[in-house]
Amino acid sequence: ELAAVCLPTPCHTPAGKLSRVLNEVMTPVSHAKLPSKAAPGQLSVLELVSLRGAQGMAAPKLRFAILGTPVGKSPSPAMHNAAFGAHLLAHNYEAIEMSNVADARAQLLDDPHFGGANVTIPLKEHAVSLCAELSRAAKRIGAVNTLIPLGNGRIRGDNTDWLGIPACL
Repeated sequence: ELAAVCLPTPCHTPAGKLSRVLNEVMTPVSHAKLPSKAAPGQLSVLELVSLRGAQGMAAPKLRFAILGTPVGKSPSPAMHNAAFGAHLLAHNYEAIEMSNVADARAQLLDDPHFGGANVTIPLKEHAVSLCAELSRAAKRIGAVNTLIPLGNGRIRGDNTDWLGIPACL
């Protein structure tokens, strides 16, 4: 009866690298800073992302942003874009100046490549109206600082500001 069961598994030899690249679920990876590979042929995360990109399997390029005013001097775009680049992700994080939350839908949220956004003053309370779903914290606080796409134009709002308050006390 074993012949009737066929389980795909990645090859565990250097010749099996392609199977590791093509496997999209639970692909074993190593980290470049480890002293040795855990198994022969094991790829680092960066190697895997690079090879998948060469095979046309790269993750879709998503748009992320900080919304509010003033946001022109925010360090968020530089920090997020550096992290995306370090992980070979083609995503983009931008600062979008706006004082009216209604502008968010047209400028970012309706984009099929919208990946998420941070919300700052003066939009936090008004951004609740954009959300189909709210986290428990956002409901209790009555404001959101994070917009997460759920698909089909639906947005989940969260508020993480309160997490930093105890550290300041």
